[in-house]
Amino acid sequence: MVDNARAMRVAGTIKKVVARALETEIKDPRLGFVTVTDVRVTGDLQQASVFYTVYGGDEERAATAAALASAKGRLRTLVGREPVDSPHPVSRVPPRCGAGDGRHARQGAPRGAPA
Repeated sequence: MVDNARAMRVAGTIKKVVARALETEIKDPRLGFVTVTDVRVTGDLQQASVFYTVYGGDEERAATAAALASAKGRLRTLVGREPVDSPHPVSRVPPRCGAGDGRHARQGAPRGAPA
């Protein structure tokens, strides 16, 4: 089980990615004026439900639902590519290590050196 704060961050990231994709990447003419209103993720963060509203009548809602159904794979791909939490931690070299020390540590100790 994941803590609630992380689930909220994941949901917020998914909401931003989907909203941005609907605005810039999905070029389906059936797609109406859509607003992503909420995203809910399961406790294990494996599945998400995206809630949206559509401006217009029943015809616009049905057309938008069909457009979103056909774009589901592309949206999943975009969400999967997005880093969910903060970016990877930045590697840093401790101040007392020089460039030679780092290279030496990566390559391993020279033969015959004490372990």
